[in-house]
Amino acid sequence: MIILGISLGFNSSASLWQDGKCLASISQERLTGIRNTKEIPILAAKTCIDIAKVDTSKGISVAYCHYEELSSAYIEKNYPDCVGTLDVYEYGPEECLKILLERGLGCEVLHIERVEHHTAHMYSAYAIYGKSKKPHTVLTMDGFGDGISARLIIDRSTKAELPLVKSPALYYQFVTGALGFKEHQHEGKITGLATGQYINKNDKKVLDAYDFFIDLWTNKVSLKPLDDSEKELVKKSTIIDFDKFLQLKKTIYGFVKNRLPKDYSVDRILGCLEAIAIAVAVQKFAVEIVYNFIFSNRDMITDEIYLAGGMFANVAINRMFGSDYEHVYISPAMGDEGTAMGAAACLTDMNNQLTDEFHPEYIIAGGLDIDTVPIPNKNIVDDLTGASEDCIVHLCSGRSEFGPRALMHRSSLFPATLKRETDKLNHAMHRSEFMPYAPVCRAEDVDKLFIDWQPFEKSLHFMTVALVTKPGVIDKYPAGIHKDGTCRVQVVHKDVPCEKQAWDILDLYRKKSGNDIMINTSFNMHNEPTCCTKEQCNSAWERSGGLGKLYFKTEEI
Repeated sequence: MIILGISLGFNSSASLWQDGKCLASISQERLTGIRNTKEIPILAAKTCIDIAKVDTSKGISVAYCHYEELSSAYIEKNYPDCVGTLDVYEYGPEECLKILLERGLGCEVLHIERVEHHTAHMYSAYAIYGKSKKPHTVLTMDGFGDGISARLIIDRSTKAELPLVKSPALYYQFVTGALGFKEHQHEGKITGLATGQYINKNDKKVLDAYDFFIDLWTNKVSLKPLDDSEKELVKKSTIIDFDKFLQLKKTIYGFVKNRLPKDYSVDRILGCLEAIAIAVAVQKFAVEIVYNFIFSNRDMITDEIYLAGGMFANVAINRMFGSDYEHVYISPAMGDEGTAMGAAACLTDMNNQLTDEFHPEYIIAGGLDIDTVPIPNKNIVDDLTGASEDCIVHLCSGRSEFGPRALMHRSSLFPATLKRETDKLNHAMHRSEFMPYAPVCRAEDVDKLFIDWQPFEKSLHFMTVALVTKPGVIDKYPAGIHKDGTCRVQVVHKDVPCEKQAWDILDLYRKKSGNDIMINTSFNMHNEPTCCTKEQCNSAWERSGGLGKLYFKTEEI
């Protein structure tokens, strides 16, 4: 049975499964170069089929996920090629989606089914870590989807949910936008500011902003009313509680704007303590709300917890679960792109084909291949450890990753000992100076570098949690450690095939330099998706001014 999972909404994606196995997953943005596109992912779906080389002549089943009710207007807006060739209002929206898929993929869609939003998030974690047969906890949390923003499940029983208006992820999203960054894209910048120790956490500016968020959450502060134009938007929307969404956004934007100086500019945010205080406050607020939600509603403690949804892109929040659970499984594709994989895995489970096995390759090497010839690792390590002015290597090798992280298949690498390289890369790629870079290390070295890493052993394959470093690590590797002494590390294993090349490079690098970690960051220009195709990699390298060396397997530019 061939199952195609697709996610609609931001960062639309596709995931192809057959007989219980994921064959390929890719986001539409990786192919079009348009970050966070909402375009219906027919190109991504076709690419998955081409990657997997499956025979679709007997038809496929489709499982899709969306955060709102699918409408004909949505299809018309996000697949403009259908205008003039398909009357989207003559058919139901699901039938329109089916027709467009059949046209674009050249095969029959035998069955199409919608998977509820938070269910798809849950299955995005099951798809990677396996669906445990033991009693376990699942927490899904994002901006919103199908009327709720969070769901807590313990031993397969729903214990609690949060409505849209009580979404800590929306608070975070709206603060991101109000400070001048892009919503759905730059929330990580708020986390970077919050952990950068630019202001004392007990500063009055921080405490005042935190009190506002708490008062708004507890209804001590009223939501701002909507004007007539906003009410018209509500009438046209299919989003449940969209009026509350607009009111919450208007209230938070208003609060933030009133606290910022009149000459505020996001380009000079490090010089604005008011803005930094708001970032610190919303991080503190989010940590406490997430913590209180799960620990005030659970009626039993399990050994395992699965975390999925955009809220868990926040690596600082993820760390706190290690103190209460022996195994913390964080969905690597935690955002809505992961619901493509989750929808397909859900339908797979309905057919009794989903296993409890761990599959890191679905994320680390799930996408488009560039080449198949091995790279001479010595050349890469020589460039990383040489006397060259730029000790930077861009590694574009094998199949691309699925999800938000670069995991040594489309990565920029440089020594974590060289803080100067961060400034060079930031300048060349037009990135924010305060965003911390993340390192990669071998599994054999993790214990001497970090504390309390054991609950995250499997999640560390995917760079999804900020671990606390041991004494001396921040002094030796300043380019890869946050100012608070934590870092979002990827740990690679010699016996995992999709990580073997990364392990070999690190092993050789360690022998030559004496260093246990190097920086691994996504290879892309700022505000663009991580590079996927050879053409994108070439373009990014050229636009960076030719910084460092670019490797395509055996090729070196």
